[in-house]
Amino acid sequence: MLKRYDRAHFMDTKAEEATTEIWTQINDGFVSFDDDLAPKTETKQYVADKSEHDVILSYKPSYKYNMELDTDDDVNKKLYEIGADQLVGKTCDILSVDMWDGTLNGTQQMEYIARKGEYNVIPSKAGSGDPGGFIKVEGTLAQVGDLIKGKWNTVTKAFTANA
Repeated sequence: MLKRYDRAHFMDTKAEEATTEIWTQINDGFVSFDDDLAPKTETKQYVADKSEHDVILSYKPSYKYNMELDTDDDVNKKLYEIGADQLVGKTCDILSVDMWDGTLNGTQQMEYIARKGEYNVIPSKAGSGDPGGFIKVEGTLAQVGDLIKGKWNTVTKAFTANA
């Protein structure tokens, strides 16, 4: 059985004008980071079928995040500022890495199966919480377009898309 930490997530936290990706692990302060594929289905039953069956037409994937604000963490800071400043139309790149499915590359560095996607940032709470408690930030990251499958190199901290 795999544990939650076996599927790692990273966000590109580079400045908007920068061109080189800076992958920061989604971890510090995050209480939850849950995916929802939200498949759109249609029920079919043909003349020779005894029962109905569902056909998947598309997906509307997203991640729901819930975190305790940690301004020393670049992912936390980026998501907080988008919500606190009520910015519209902001996106981020998320990389999901299957840390159990690795191989050695030609330079003897571990590479793992990874999927990269662009996500709309949809904040829902930018600073709530109980008196004396931690500041809580919540929202949804809604996928834009298709995922790009590739490899994550643990030494270079770089994503390379499959050919």
